[in-house]
Amino acid sequence: MFGAFLAYKGLHPGNRTTDAVVAEVFRIAGRVVTEERIRQWSARWKWKDRARAWDEHVRAEADKAEIEARKSARVQHVKLASSLQAVGGNALAAIGQMMKAAEKQPAEIVKLIGPRDALRLVVEGVKLDRLVRGQTTETVGGPMSVAEFMAEQERRDLEEAREREGED
Repeated sequence: MFGAFLAYKGLHPGNRTTDAVVAEVFRIAGRVVTEERIRQWSARWKWKDRARAWDEHVRAEADKAEIEARKSARVQHVKLASSLQAVGGNALAAIGQMMKAAEKQPAEIVKLIGPRDALRLVVEGVKLDRLVRGQTTETVGGPMSVAEFMAEQERRDLEEAREREGED
């Protein structure tokens, strides 16, 4: 009888039918049990309520495990981010020292950092500068041509100048 309940509980909640339990009991124990007997046991021992409680317990335990996994991942990501920043900072400091040594020969700078790296440094530097100033760090509204960018920048500069004049 308890084995039949375990067979019932082990089925997917959507598949918990008397037919499925009869088949599962036969598969597990090689024992033939009638559907009527399964219905009697189920009603008497409240299989539906017990299986539902078990399912809720399993879900709750899975939720707890997921929460712990996410917490652990966050801690790991913060440590990784800190490590990456330290490595990047050290590399930039070393590049800076090499660039100072090469100031007398600008061609040497190009050998130290290629054009792609130079562009990436400029882009990331601008993003960091904008982030520190509380401005957006990503392109909004699609790419701009240099002329459009310059016109937009001029418009913003004029707005800022007008605002400063209004403050005086």
